[in-house]
Amino acid sequence: MSAPFPVRQDDSGGENRNSENTQQEQQRGTKRKSSSETASPNVSDGWGSTELELEKFSFTWSITNFAVIIADSKSAIVIPSPVFRGGAKSNHEWQLTLKRRAPKETIDSADLIAIYLRLLSFGDGNEHAERKIKVRFQFSVLDVITGVPVCRDGGLTDSAEEFSRGKCWGYSDFLDCKLLSGELAARLTQDDMIKIFCEVWIEGDFCQRTGASGSSQDLKKLAKHNRSELVSNFKNLLLDQKWADVAITTPTQTFMAHKAILSGKVLKSSFILSRHHSTT
Repeated sequence: MSAPFPVRQDDSGGENRNSENTQQEQQRGTKRKSSSETASPNVSDGWGSTELELEKFSFTWSITNFAVIIADSKSAIVIPSPVFRGGAKSNHEWQLTLKRRAPKETIDSADLIAIYLRLLSFGDGNEHAERKIKVRFQFSVLDVITGVPVCRDGGLTDSAEEFSRGKCWGYSDFLDCKLLSGELAARLTQDDMIKIFCEVWIEGDFCQRTGASGSSQDLKKLAKHNRSELVSNFKNLLLDQKWADVAITTPTQTFMAHKAILSGKVLKSSFILSRHHSTT
């Protein structure tokens, strides 16, 4: 086995001197190790946190006589939504568009409907041609009975896209027309009406917070703010059924829930879990 410290060779002291030096170095190393183990953790002079500002808003679009609109399978169909504004801070102007390709434009046999989100104008009037904003978005078809998204594309965890005035982004395979006549038809449409739910997150600036480590008051305020925000987020998650992705059914009532929360619990009772279909 090799020595814990390299043995230096010289002509004056020979091997014995090297051995003595090694023992002394080992002792000093042991002392340094003891002192480091008992030392207190490093304490910084200040603290800081960084948060990306996200401005969120949503829009529900109801389309009536939907089956009549898509009945013509021989030509392309374009359905524009009403113009809407979103974001309490930005108040930009947006529009959704559904598109169904004509048969000659269809690459495969799938009968698909595309959906796009277009930025029409900026809310502050600054319409510079090179101005861009980063946006994340999600499109869903709502279950007409429970209000829970059934078909969904996009989301907050997807990469942000750059929008300039007049630019649109979306999905070419958002909705398969076969679903409208299959087993999901009763959940997707009611009285020949379909509901599209759009959620948008606009990236803003970075919010910076700083304070002195010795200021316990600042740390307490930050911890209280974080706890309050966490409680508020979970409360919104509980009350807003649009985010629910599982149904717990009893003989008398159906409870909407979240798989992410249920997965942390052990369900010993017998429940019937009805999973919602998701199309990406």
